[in-house]
Amino acid sequence: MRLGDGTWASWLAMSDEASGAILYTVAFPTRYWTQVEATEIRAHLQHAFGDWGLPQTLRFDNGRPWGTSSAVPSDMSLWLVGLGLGLAFGRPARSTDNAGIERVHGVLNGWVEPGQCVDFAHLQQQLAEFSDLQRARYPLADKRPRLQRYPELLTNSRAYAPHLDRARWSLQRVYDYLATFRFQRRVAVNGRVALLNRDYSMGRASAGRTVAIQMDPVAHQWVIYDDYGRVLKQFQPKDLTYSTFFNMTLAQRRRK
Repeated sequence: MRLGDGTWASWLAMSDEASGAILYTVAFPTRYWTQVEATEIRAHLQHAFGDWGLPQTLRFDNGRPWGTSSAVPSDMSLWLVGLGLGLAFGRPARSTDNAGIERVHGVLNGWVEPGQCVDFAHLQQQLAEFSDLQRARYPLADKRPRLQRYPELLTNSRAYAPHLDRARWSLQRVYDYLATFRFQRRVAVNGRVALLNRDYSMGRASAGRTVAIQMDPVAHQWVIYDDYGRVLKQFQPKDLTYSTFFNMTLAQRRRK
């Protein structure tokens, strides 16, 4: 959105689906959402989780950093899975799949009026003020604001502390989640096949062959299958660690 001083900004909003309460908002001084670093977004999610506890499920669209341009999960999604969150992705170009947050964006846009904000600091101030108004003071049909009508928002049993993130995170949850995918790959001319931006050697004799890859969540291995479902090879996964997902570095091609 364009502000009153001619600069641009994007914002992130998190709301509770049951109550419609706006739980968290933050603005970024950039015209394009894709320019915001994934680690910066992760830090804001940690802040929101610290305030409200972990949700059971996060619903979002397929865009960066939640999803990728392919069926491969993103660093962000695998970090969230490791924390024990369910993920619900809307269909591409179907905003109605996430109608709750779309309404929130509409409400915020009408109340905040970005074009009337004199600068970025003013936008941030407006976002904070109107988010609190909508959540804690604006009356619903029964004359009570959302925090009074839905007191369970303040008593989430899934408490979260950012400094205990590593202790809560589970790699086994990531293995279990990856096991729900079956990836199709074509072996390159050098005999290598890529998955989660890491290369695995199938041997040059397999060049040009199409294979299927699936995670074995018990053995913690990538299993490579041929067209008939026969196991061709098994590999220990590379760089599936807490630090990789927390720092959002799996998407980076590892140099040899």
